[in-house]
Amino acid sequence: MNRRRASGSFSRLMLVASTLGVASCASQAGTSSSAPAGGDPPSAGSAASVAARPRPAPPDPALVQRLRDDVEKIAIRRDPGSPGWTAVRALIEARLKEQGWDPTEDAFESGAGRGINVLARREGSDPSAGTVILSAHYDHIWDCPGADDNASGVAAVLEAARELHDDASKQSVMLAFWDHEEDGLVGSSSWARRAKLRGDKIDLAIALDGVGYTDRHPGSQSLPPASESLLPDVARTLKTNGYRADFIALIADGGSDVWADAFEKSADDRGLPAVVVSLNALTRVLLLDAARSDHAAFWVLGYRAMLVTDTANFRNPRYHCGEGQDTPDSLDYEFLARVTSTVIDTTRAAAK
Repeated sequence: MNRRRASGSFSRLMLVASTLGVASCASQAGTSSSAPAGGDPPSAGSAASVAARPRPAPPDPALVQRLRDDVEKIAIRRDPGSPGWTAVRALIEARLKEQGWDPTEDAFESGAGRGINVLARREGSDPSAGTVILSAHYDHIWDCPGADDNASGVAAVLEAARELHDDASKQSVMLAFWDHEEDGLVGSSSWARRAKLRGDKIDLAIALDGVGYTDRHPGSQSLPPASESLLPDVARTLKTNGYRADFIALIADGGSDVWADAFEKSADDRGLPAVVVSLNALTRVLLLDAARSDHAAFWVLGYRAMLVTDTANFRNPRYHCGEGQDTPDSLDYEFLARVTSTVIDTTRAAAK
């Protein structure tokens, strides 16, 4: 998750809390606003925070194990240009090939240095129908393993590669692993600008950034600055839930509402506490923390895009290794599995 600010264009504002009765917030960033201070250390096994209808069955143990295995392989030092950066990119390409995709390297130059996005595309049945993009950034900052940010997102997209390759759909599906996100969304912005110049039709871009951390203790979740005034419903719901960091957030522009609804329904079906926040142009300008990841590279060019996130430093004290190392043992892999399955469902719904 990038610390810098990026801008975008949203449409209207909406908050949807899942029927599991969960709290919420928008995306991520530097300082947090009012919420009870301090939560206990992460506890994936602690009791669920909200009494509700019986939860669906746990995720497939094999899926949980695959995600854990991938996070452990990816969560190494991988700042651009490092040996780990090269190794993780090679792992991504090898895994895509194993699943029948044909990955390509998209090299670019910027003030942050040379970067390499990894892309893989499955053509749809209608060449004029457009493309749905599912993505995660694979780079990270120096001297931090980045298990949540963003080995968790990369692992989820690799699982999507396994599930989506043999699908048939009208739209094309592109899997993207962006580089230099931590330097200001450089890799996704570079590609998106070129796509705009080519006249590419992109129906929806979904970005995953930090999707594996939970803490079900009261006081473990906070909100970005100004959220209480800009998103009062979000703040009230979060307060009602005791400021527990037990949900996944979806940040969307109003043009993506139909797919945001699909995400919410799938999350509910899979027992995943979820909150959807749809923002208009004014709210996005005032709530800059909602545009800190690769989805914003598409927003600024007028494309519809959504961010799936556990809210990073608004819940995870290990964000960017601030209070301890962001290591694989800190993640909630059943939660990550539910998020992964929900994202795959949403991608299928968008690429109909």
